[in-house]
Amino acid sequence: MNKKAKADTGTIIVIGIIALIALSYFGILKIPTASTAGGASASGTTEGQQVDCSQNPSYAFIGWDGNNGAEVGITKYLKVNGNPASTTVTNPTAGLSYELFASNASKFCEKVTGTGACGAQSVKINCYTNSTSNSVKVYDVANAQFLTASGGANNLTMGANNLANFRLDIQGTAKQSIAPLGGCIAIEYPTTVSLNSFNGLQAGCPYQWTYALQATTDTYKLFTLPAGWDKDGLGDIKSFSGSFLAGSSDPSALFYVTLQPAQHYVANDGNIYLDIEKAKNADTTKTFGSNGANSFKIQ
Repeated sequence: MNKKAKADTGTIIVIGIIALIALSYFGILKIPTASTAGGASASGTTEGQQVDCSQNPSYAFIGWDGNNGAEVGITKYLKVNGNPASTTVTNPTAGLSYELFASNASKFCEKVTGTGACGAQSVKINCYTNSTSNSVKVYDVANAQFLTASGGANNLTMGANNLANFRLDIQGTAKQSIAPLGGCIAIEYPTTVSLNSFNGLQAGCPYQWTYALQATTDTYKLFTLPAGWDKDGLGDIKSFSGSFLAGSSDPSALFYVTLQPAQHYVANDGNIYLDIEKAKNADTTKTFGSNGANSFKIQ
């Protein structure tokens, strides 16, 4: 390369450097620094780290009943970056985490979690209408008949040391839900029999439920309704099989089936929890109303 070519190349490099400095100075070109390298752009977010926005976050949180395709009214509880949940809802800060619980007296609403983003944002909170007209039936397998509610013409017949197989059928209402976020079932029965088997649900209850016996001579077992149990709102029949085993005497008493849904609540510590009772507050108040006890008779 001759001297003139080398001079021209040097001139081009110098001009290029000057141009880059000028572009960076006037904000046309963003040069990464130690604080921005690997971070979010002006339209993105980085979890747990506040970011700058060319357009500030502007959030619309909307309660949405998907089964009925309609917006629903909600009371919003927003928790931003670990601060206590509050009904004073402001726009989440870009880059910081948030949680939102939506409350509605007749609906179950899911908790929403996310990270604040720049610009206009619309977030739907899925809600499910509480099914108040539920059908809880028990079918006597051996005698091929449904039991009469509260006892009557058709009862679960079994003598001493006998086994009686039954099927439990639970049906809600179409476009509504009994326990869309989960919950528990209690089966209460006299101590003169034992619940020999119950299939289809996991034994135990992961939530706090201070269950009250209908009769002091009874005992009970709890089973888990998993999250999303009937949030599809189909209103279809869900069936479970089980059996009672009698002791040395002929049993004659009622047994009970109770469904109890779980719901979110804001505890005194400012966090949002899913439970049957307000356990974190050392409180047995239900987070949502019970579906009541359904009784049938063993004799």
